[in-house]
Amino acid sequence: GLSTVFFFLMIRRPPRSTLFPYTTLFRSDLFAGTYNGGVYWRSISEITDVETKQSNLPSLFKLEQNYPNPFNPSTKIQYRIPNSGYVTLKIYDVLGEEVAALVNKEQAPGTYEINFNASNLTSGIYFYQLKSGNNIQVKKMMLLK
Repeated sequence: GLSTVFFFLMIRRPPRSTLFPYTTLFRSDLFAGTYNGGVYWRSISEITDVETKQSNLPSLFKLEQNYPNPFNPSTKIQYRIPNSGYVTLKIYDVLGEEVAALVNKEQAPGTYEINFNASNLTSGIYFYQLKSGNNIQVKKMMLLK
């Protein structure tokens, strides 16, 4: 999960308190707090580097092979989209007729997984197509009952 960290600089020296009687803070102290609780401080002189974390967002448009394949009666389809946009994921039979629309909405960048239940379809070869913006990918899957 994502962890949000907030930083702020103390601008004046707080008075001693009964809560922290042995703590004296100075203008050069940097506080970092997390949403998990806890407050930590370090002198600004101790900070030597700032690390940039890599994003978990996908950089490429990608439709993965369904798993399991062949399947009966359900399978998982995973895909990645690098940009926000309108996304469709549709299932077609060998004649090119649409038999199911699994996704038909605006989606944020990310990795998604859809469970496709084909219990109402007959055994055979099916194709699934992912569209987003100018990107289109198609894969083949086999339903064996």
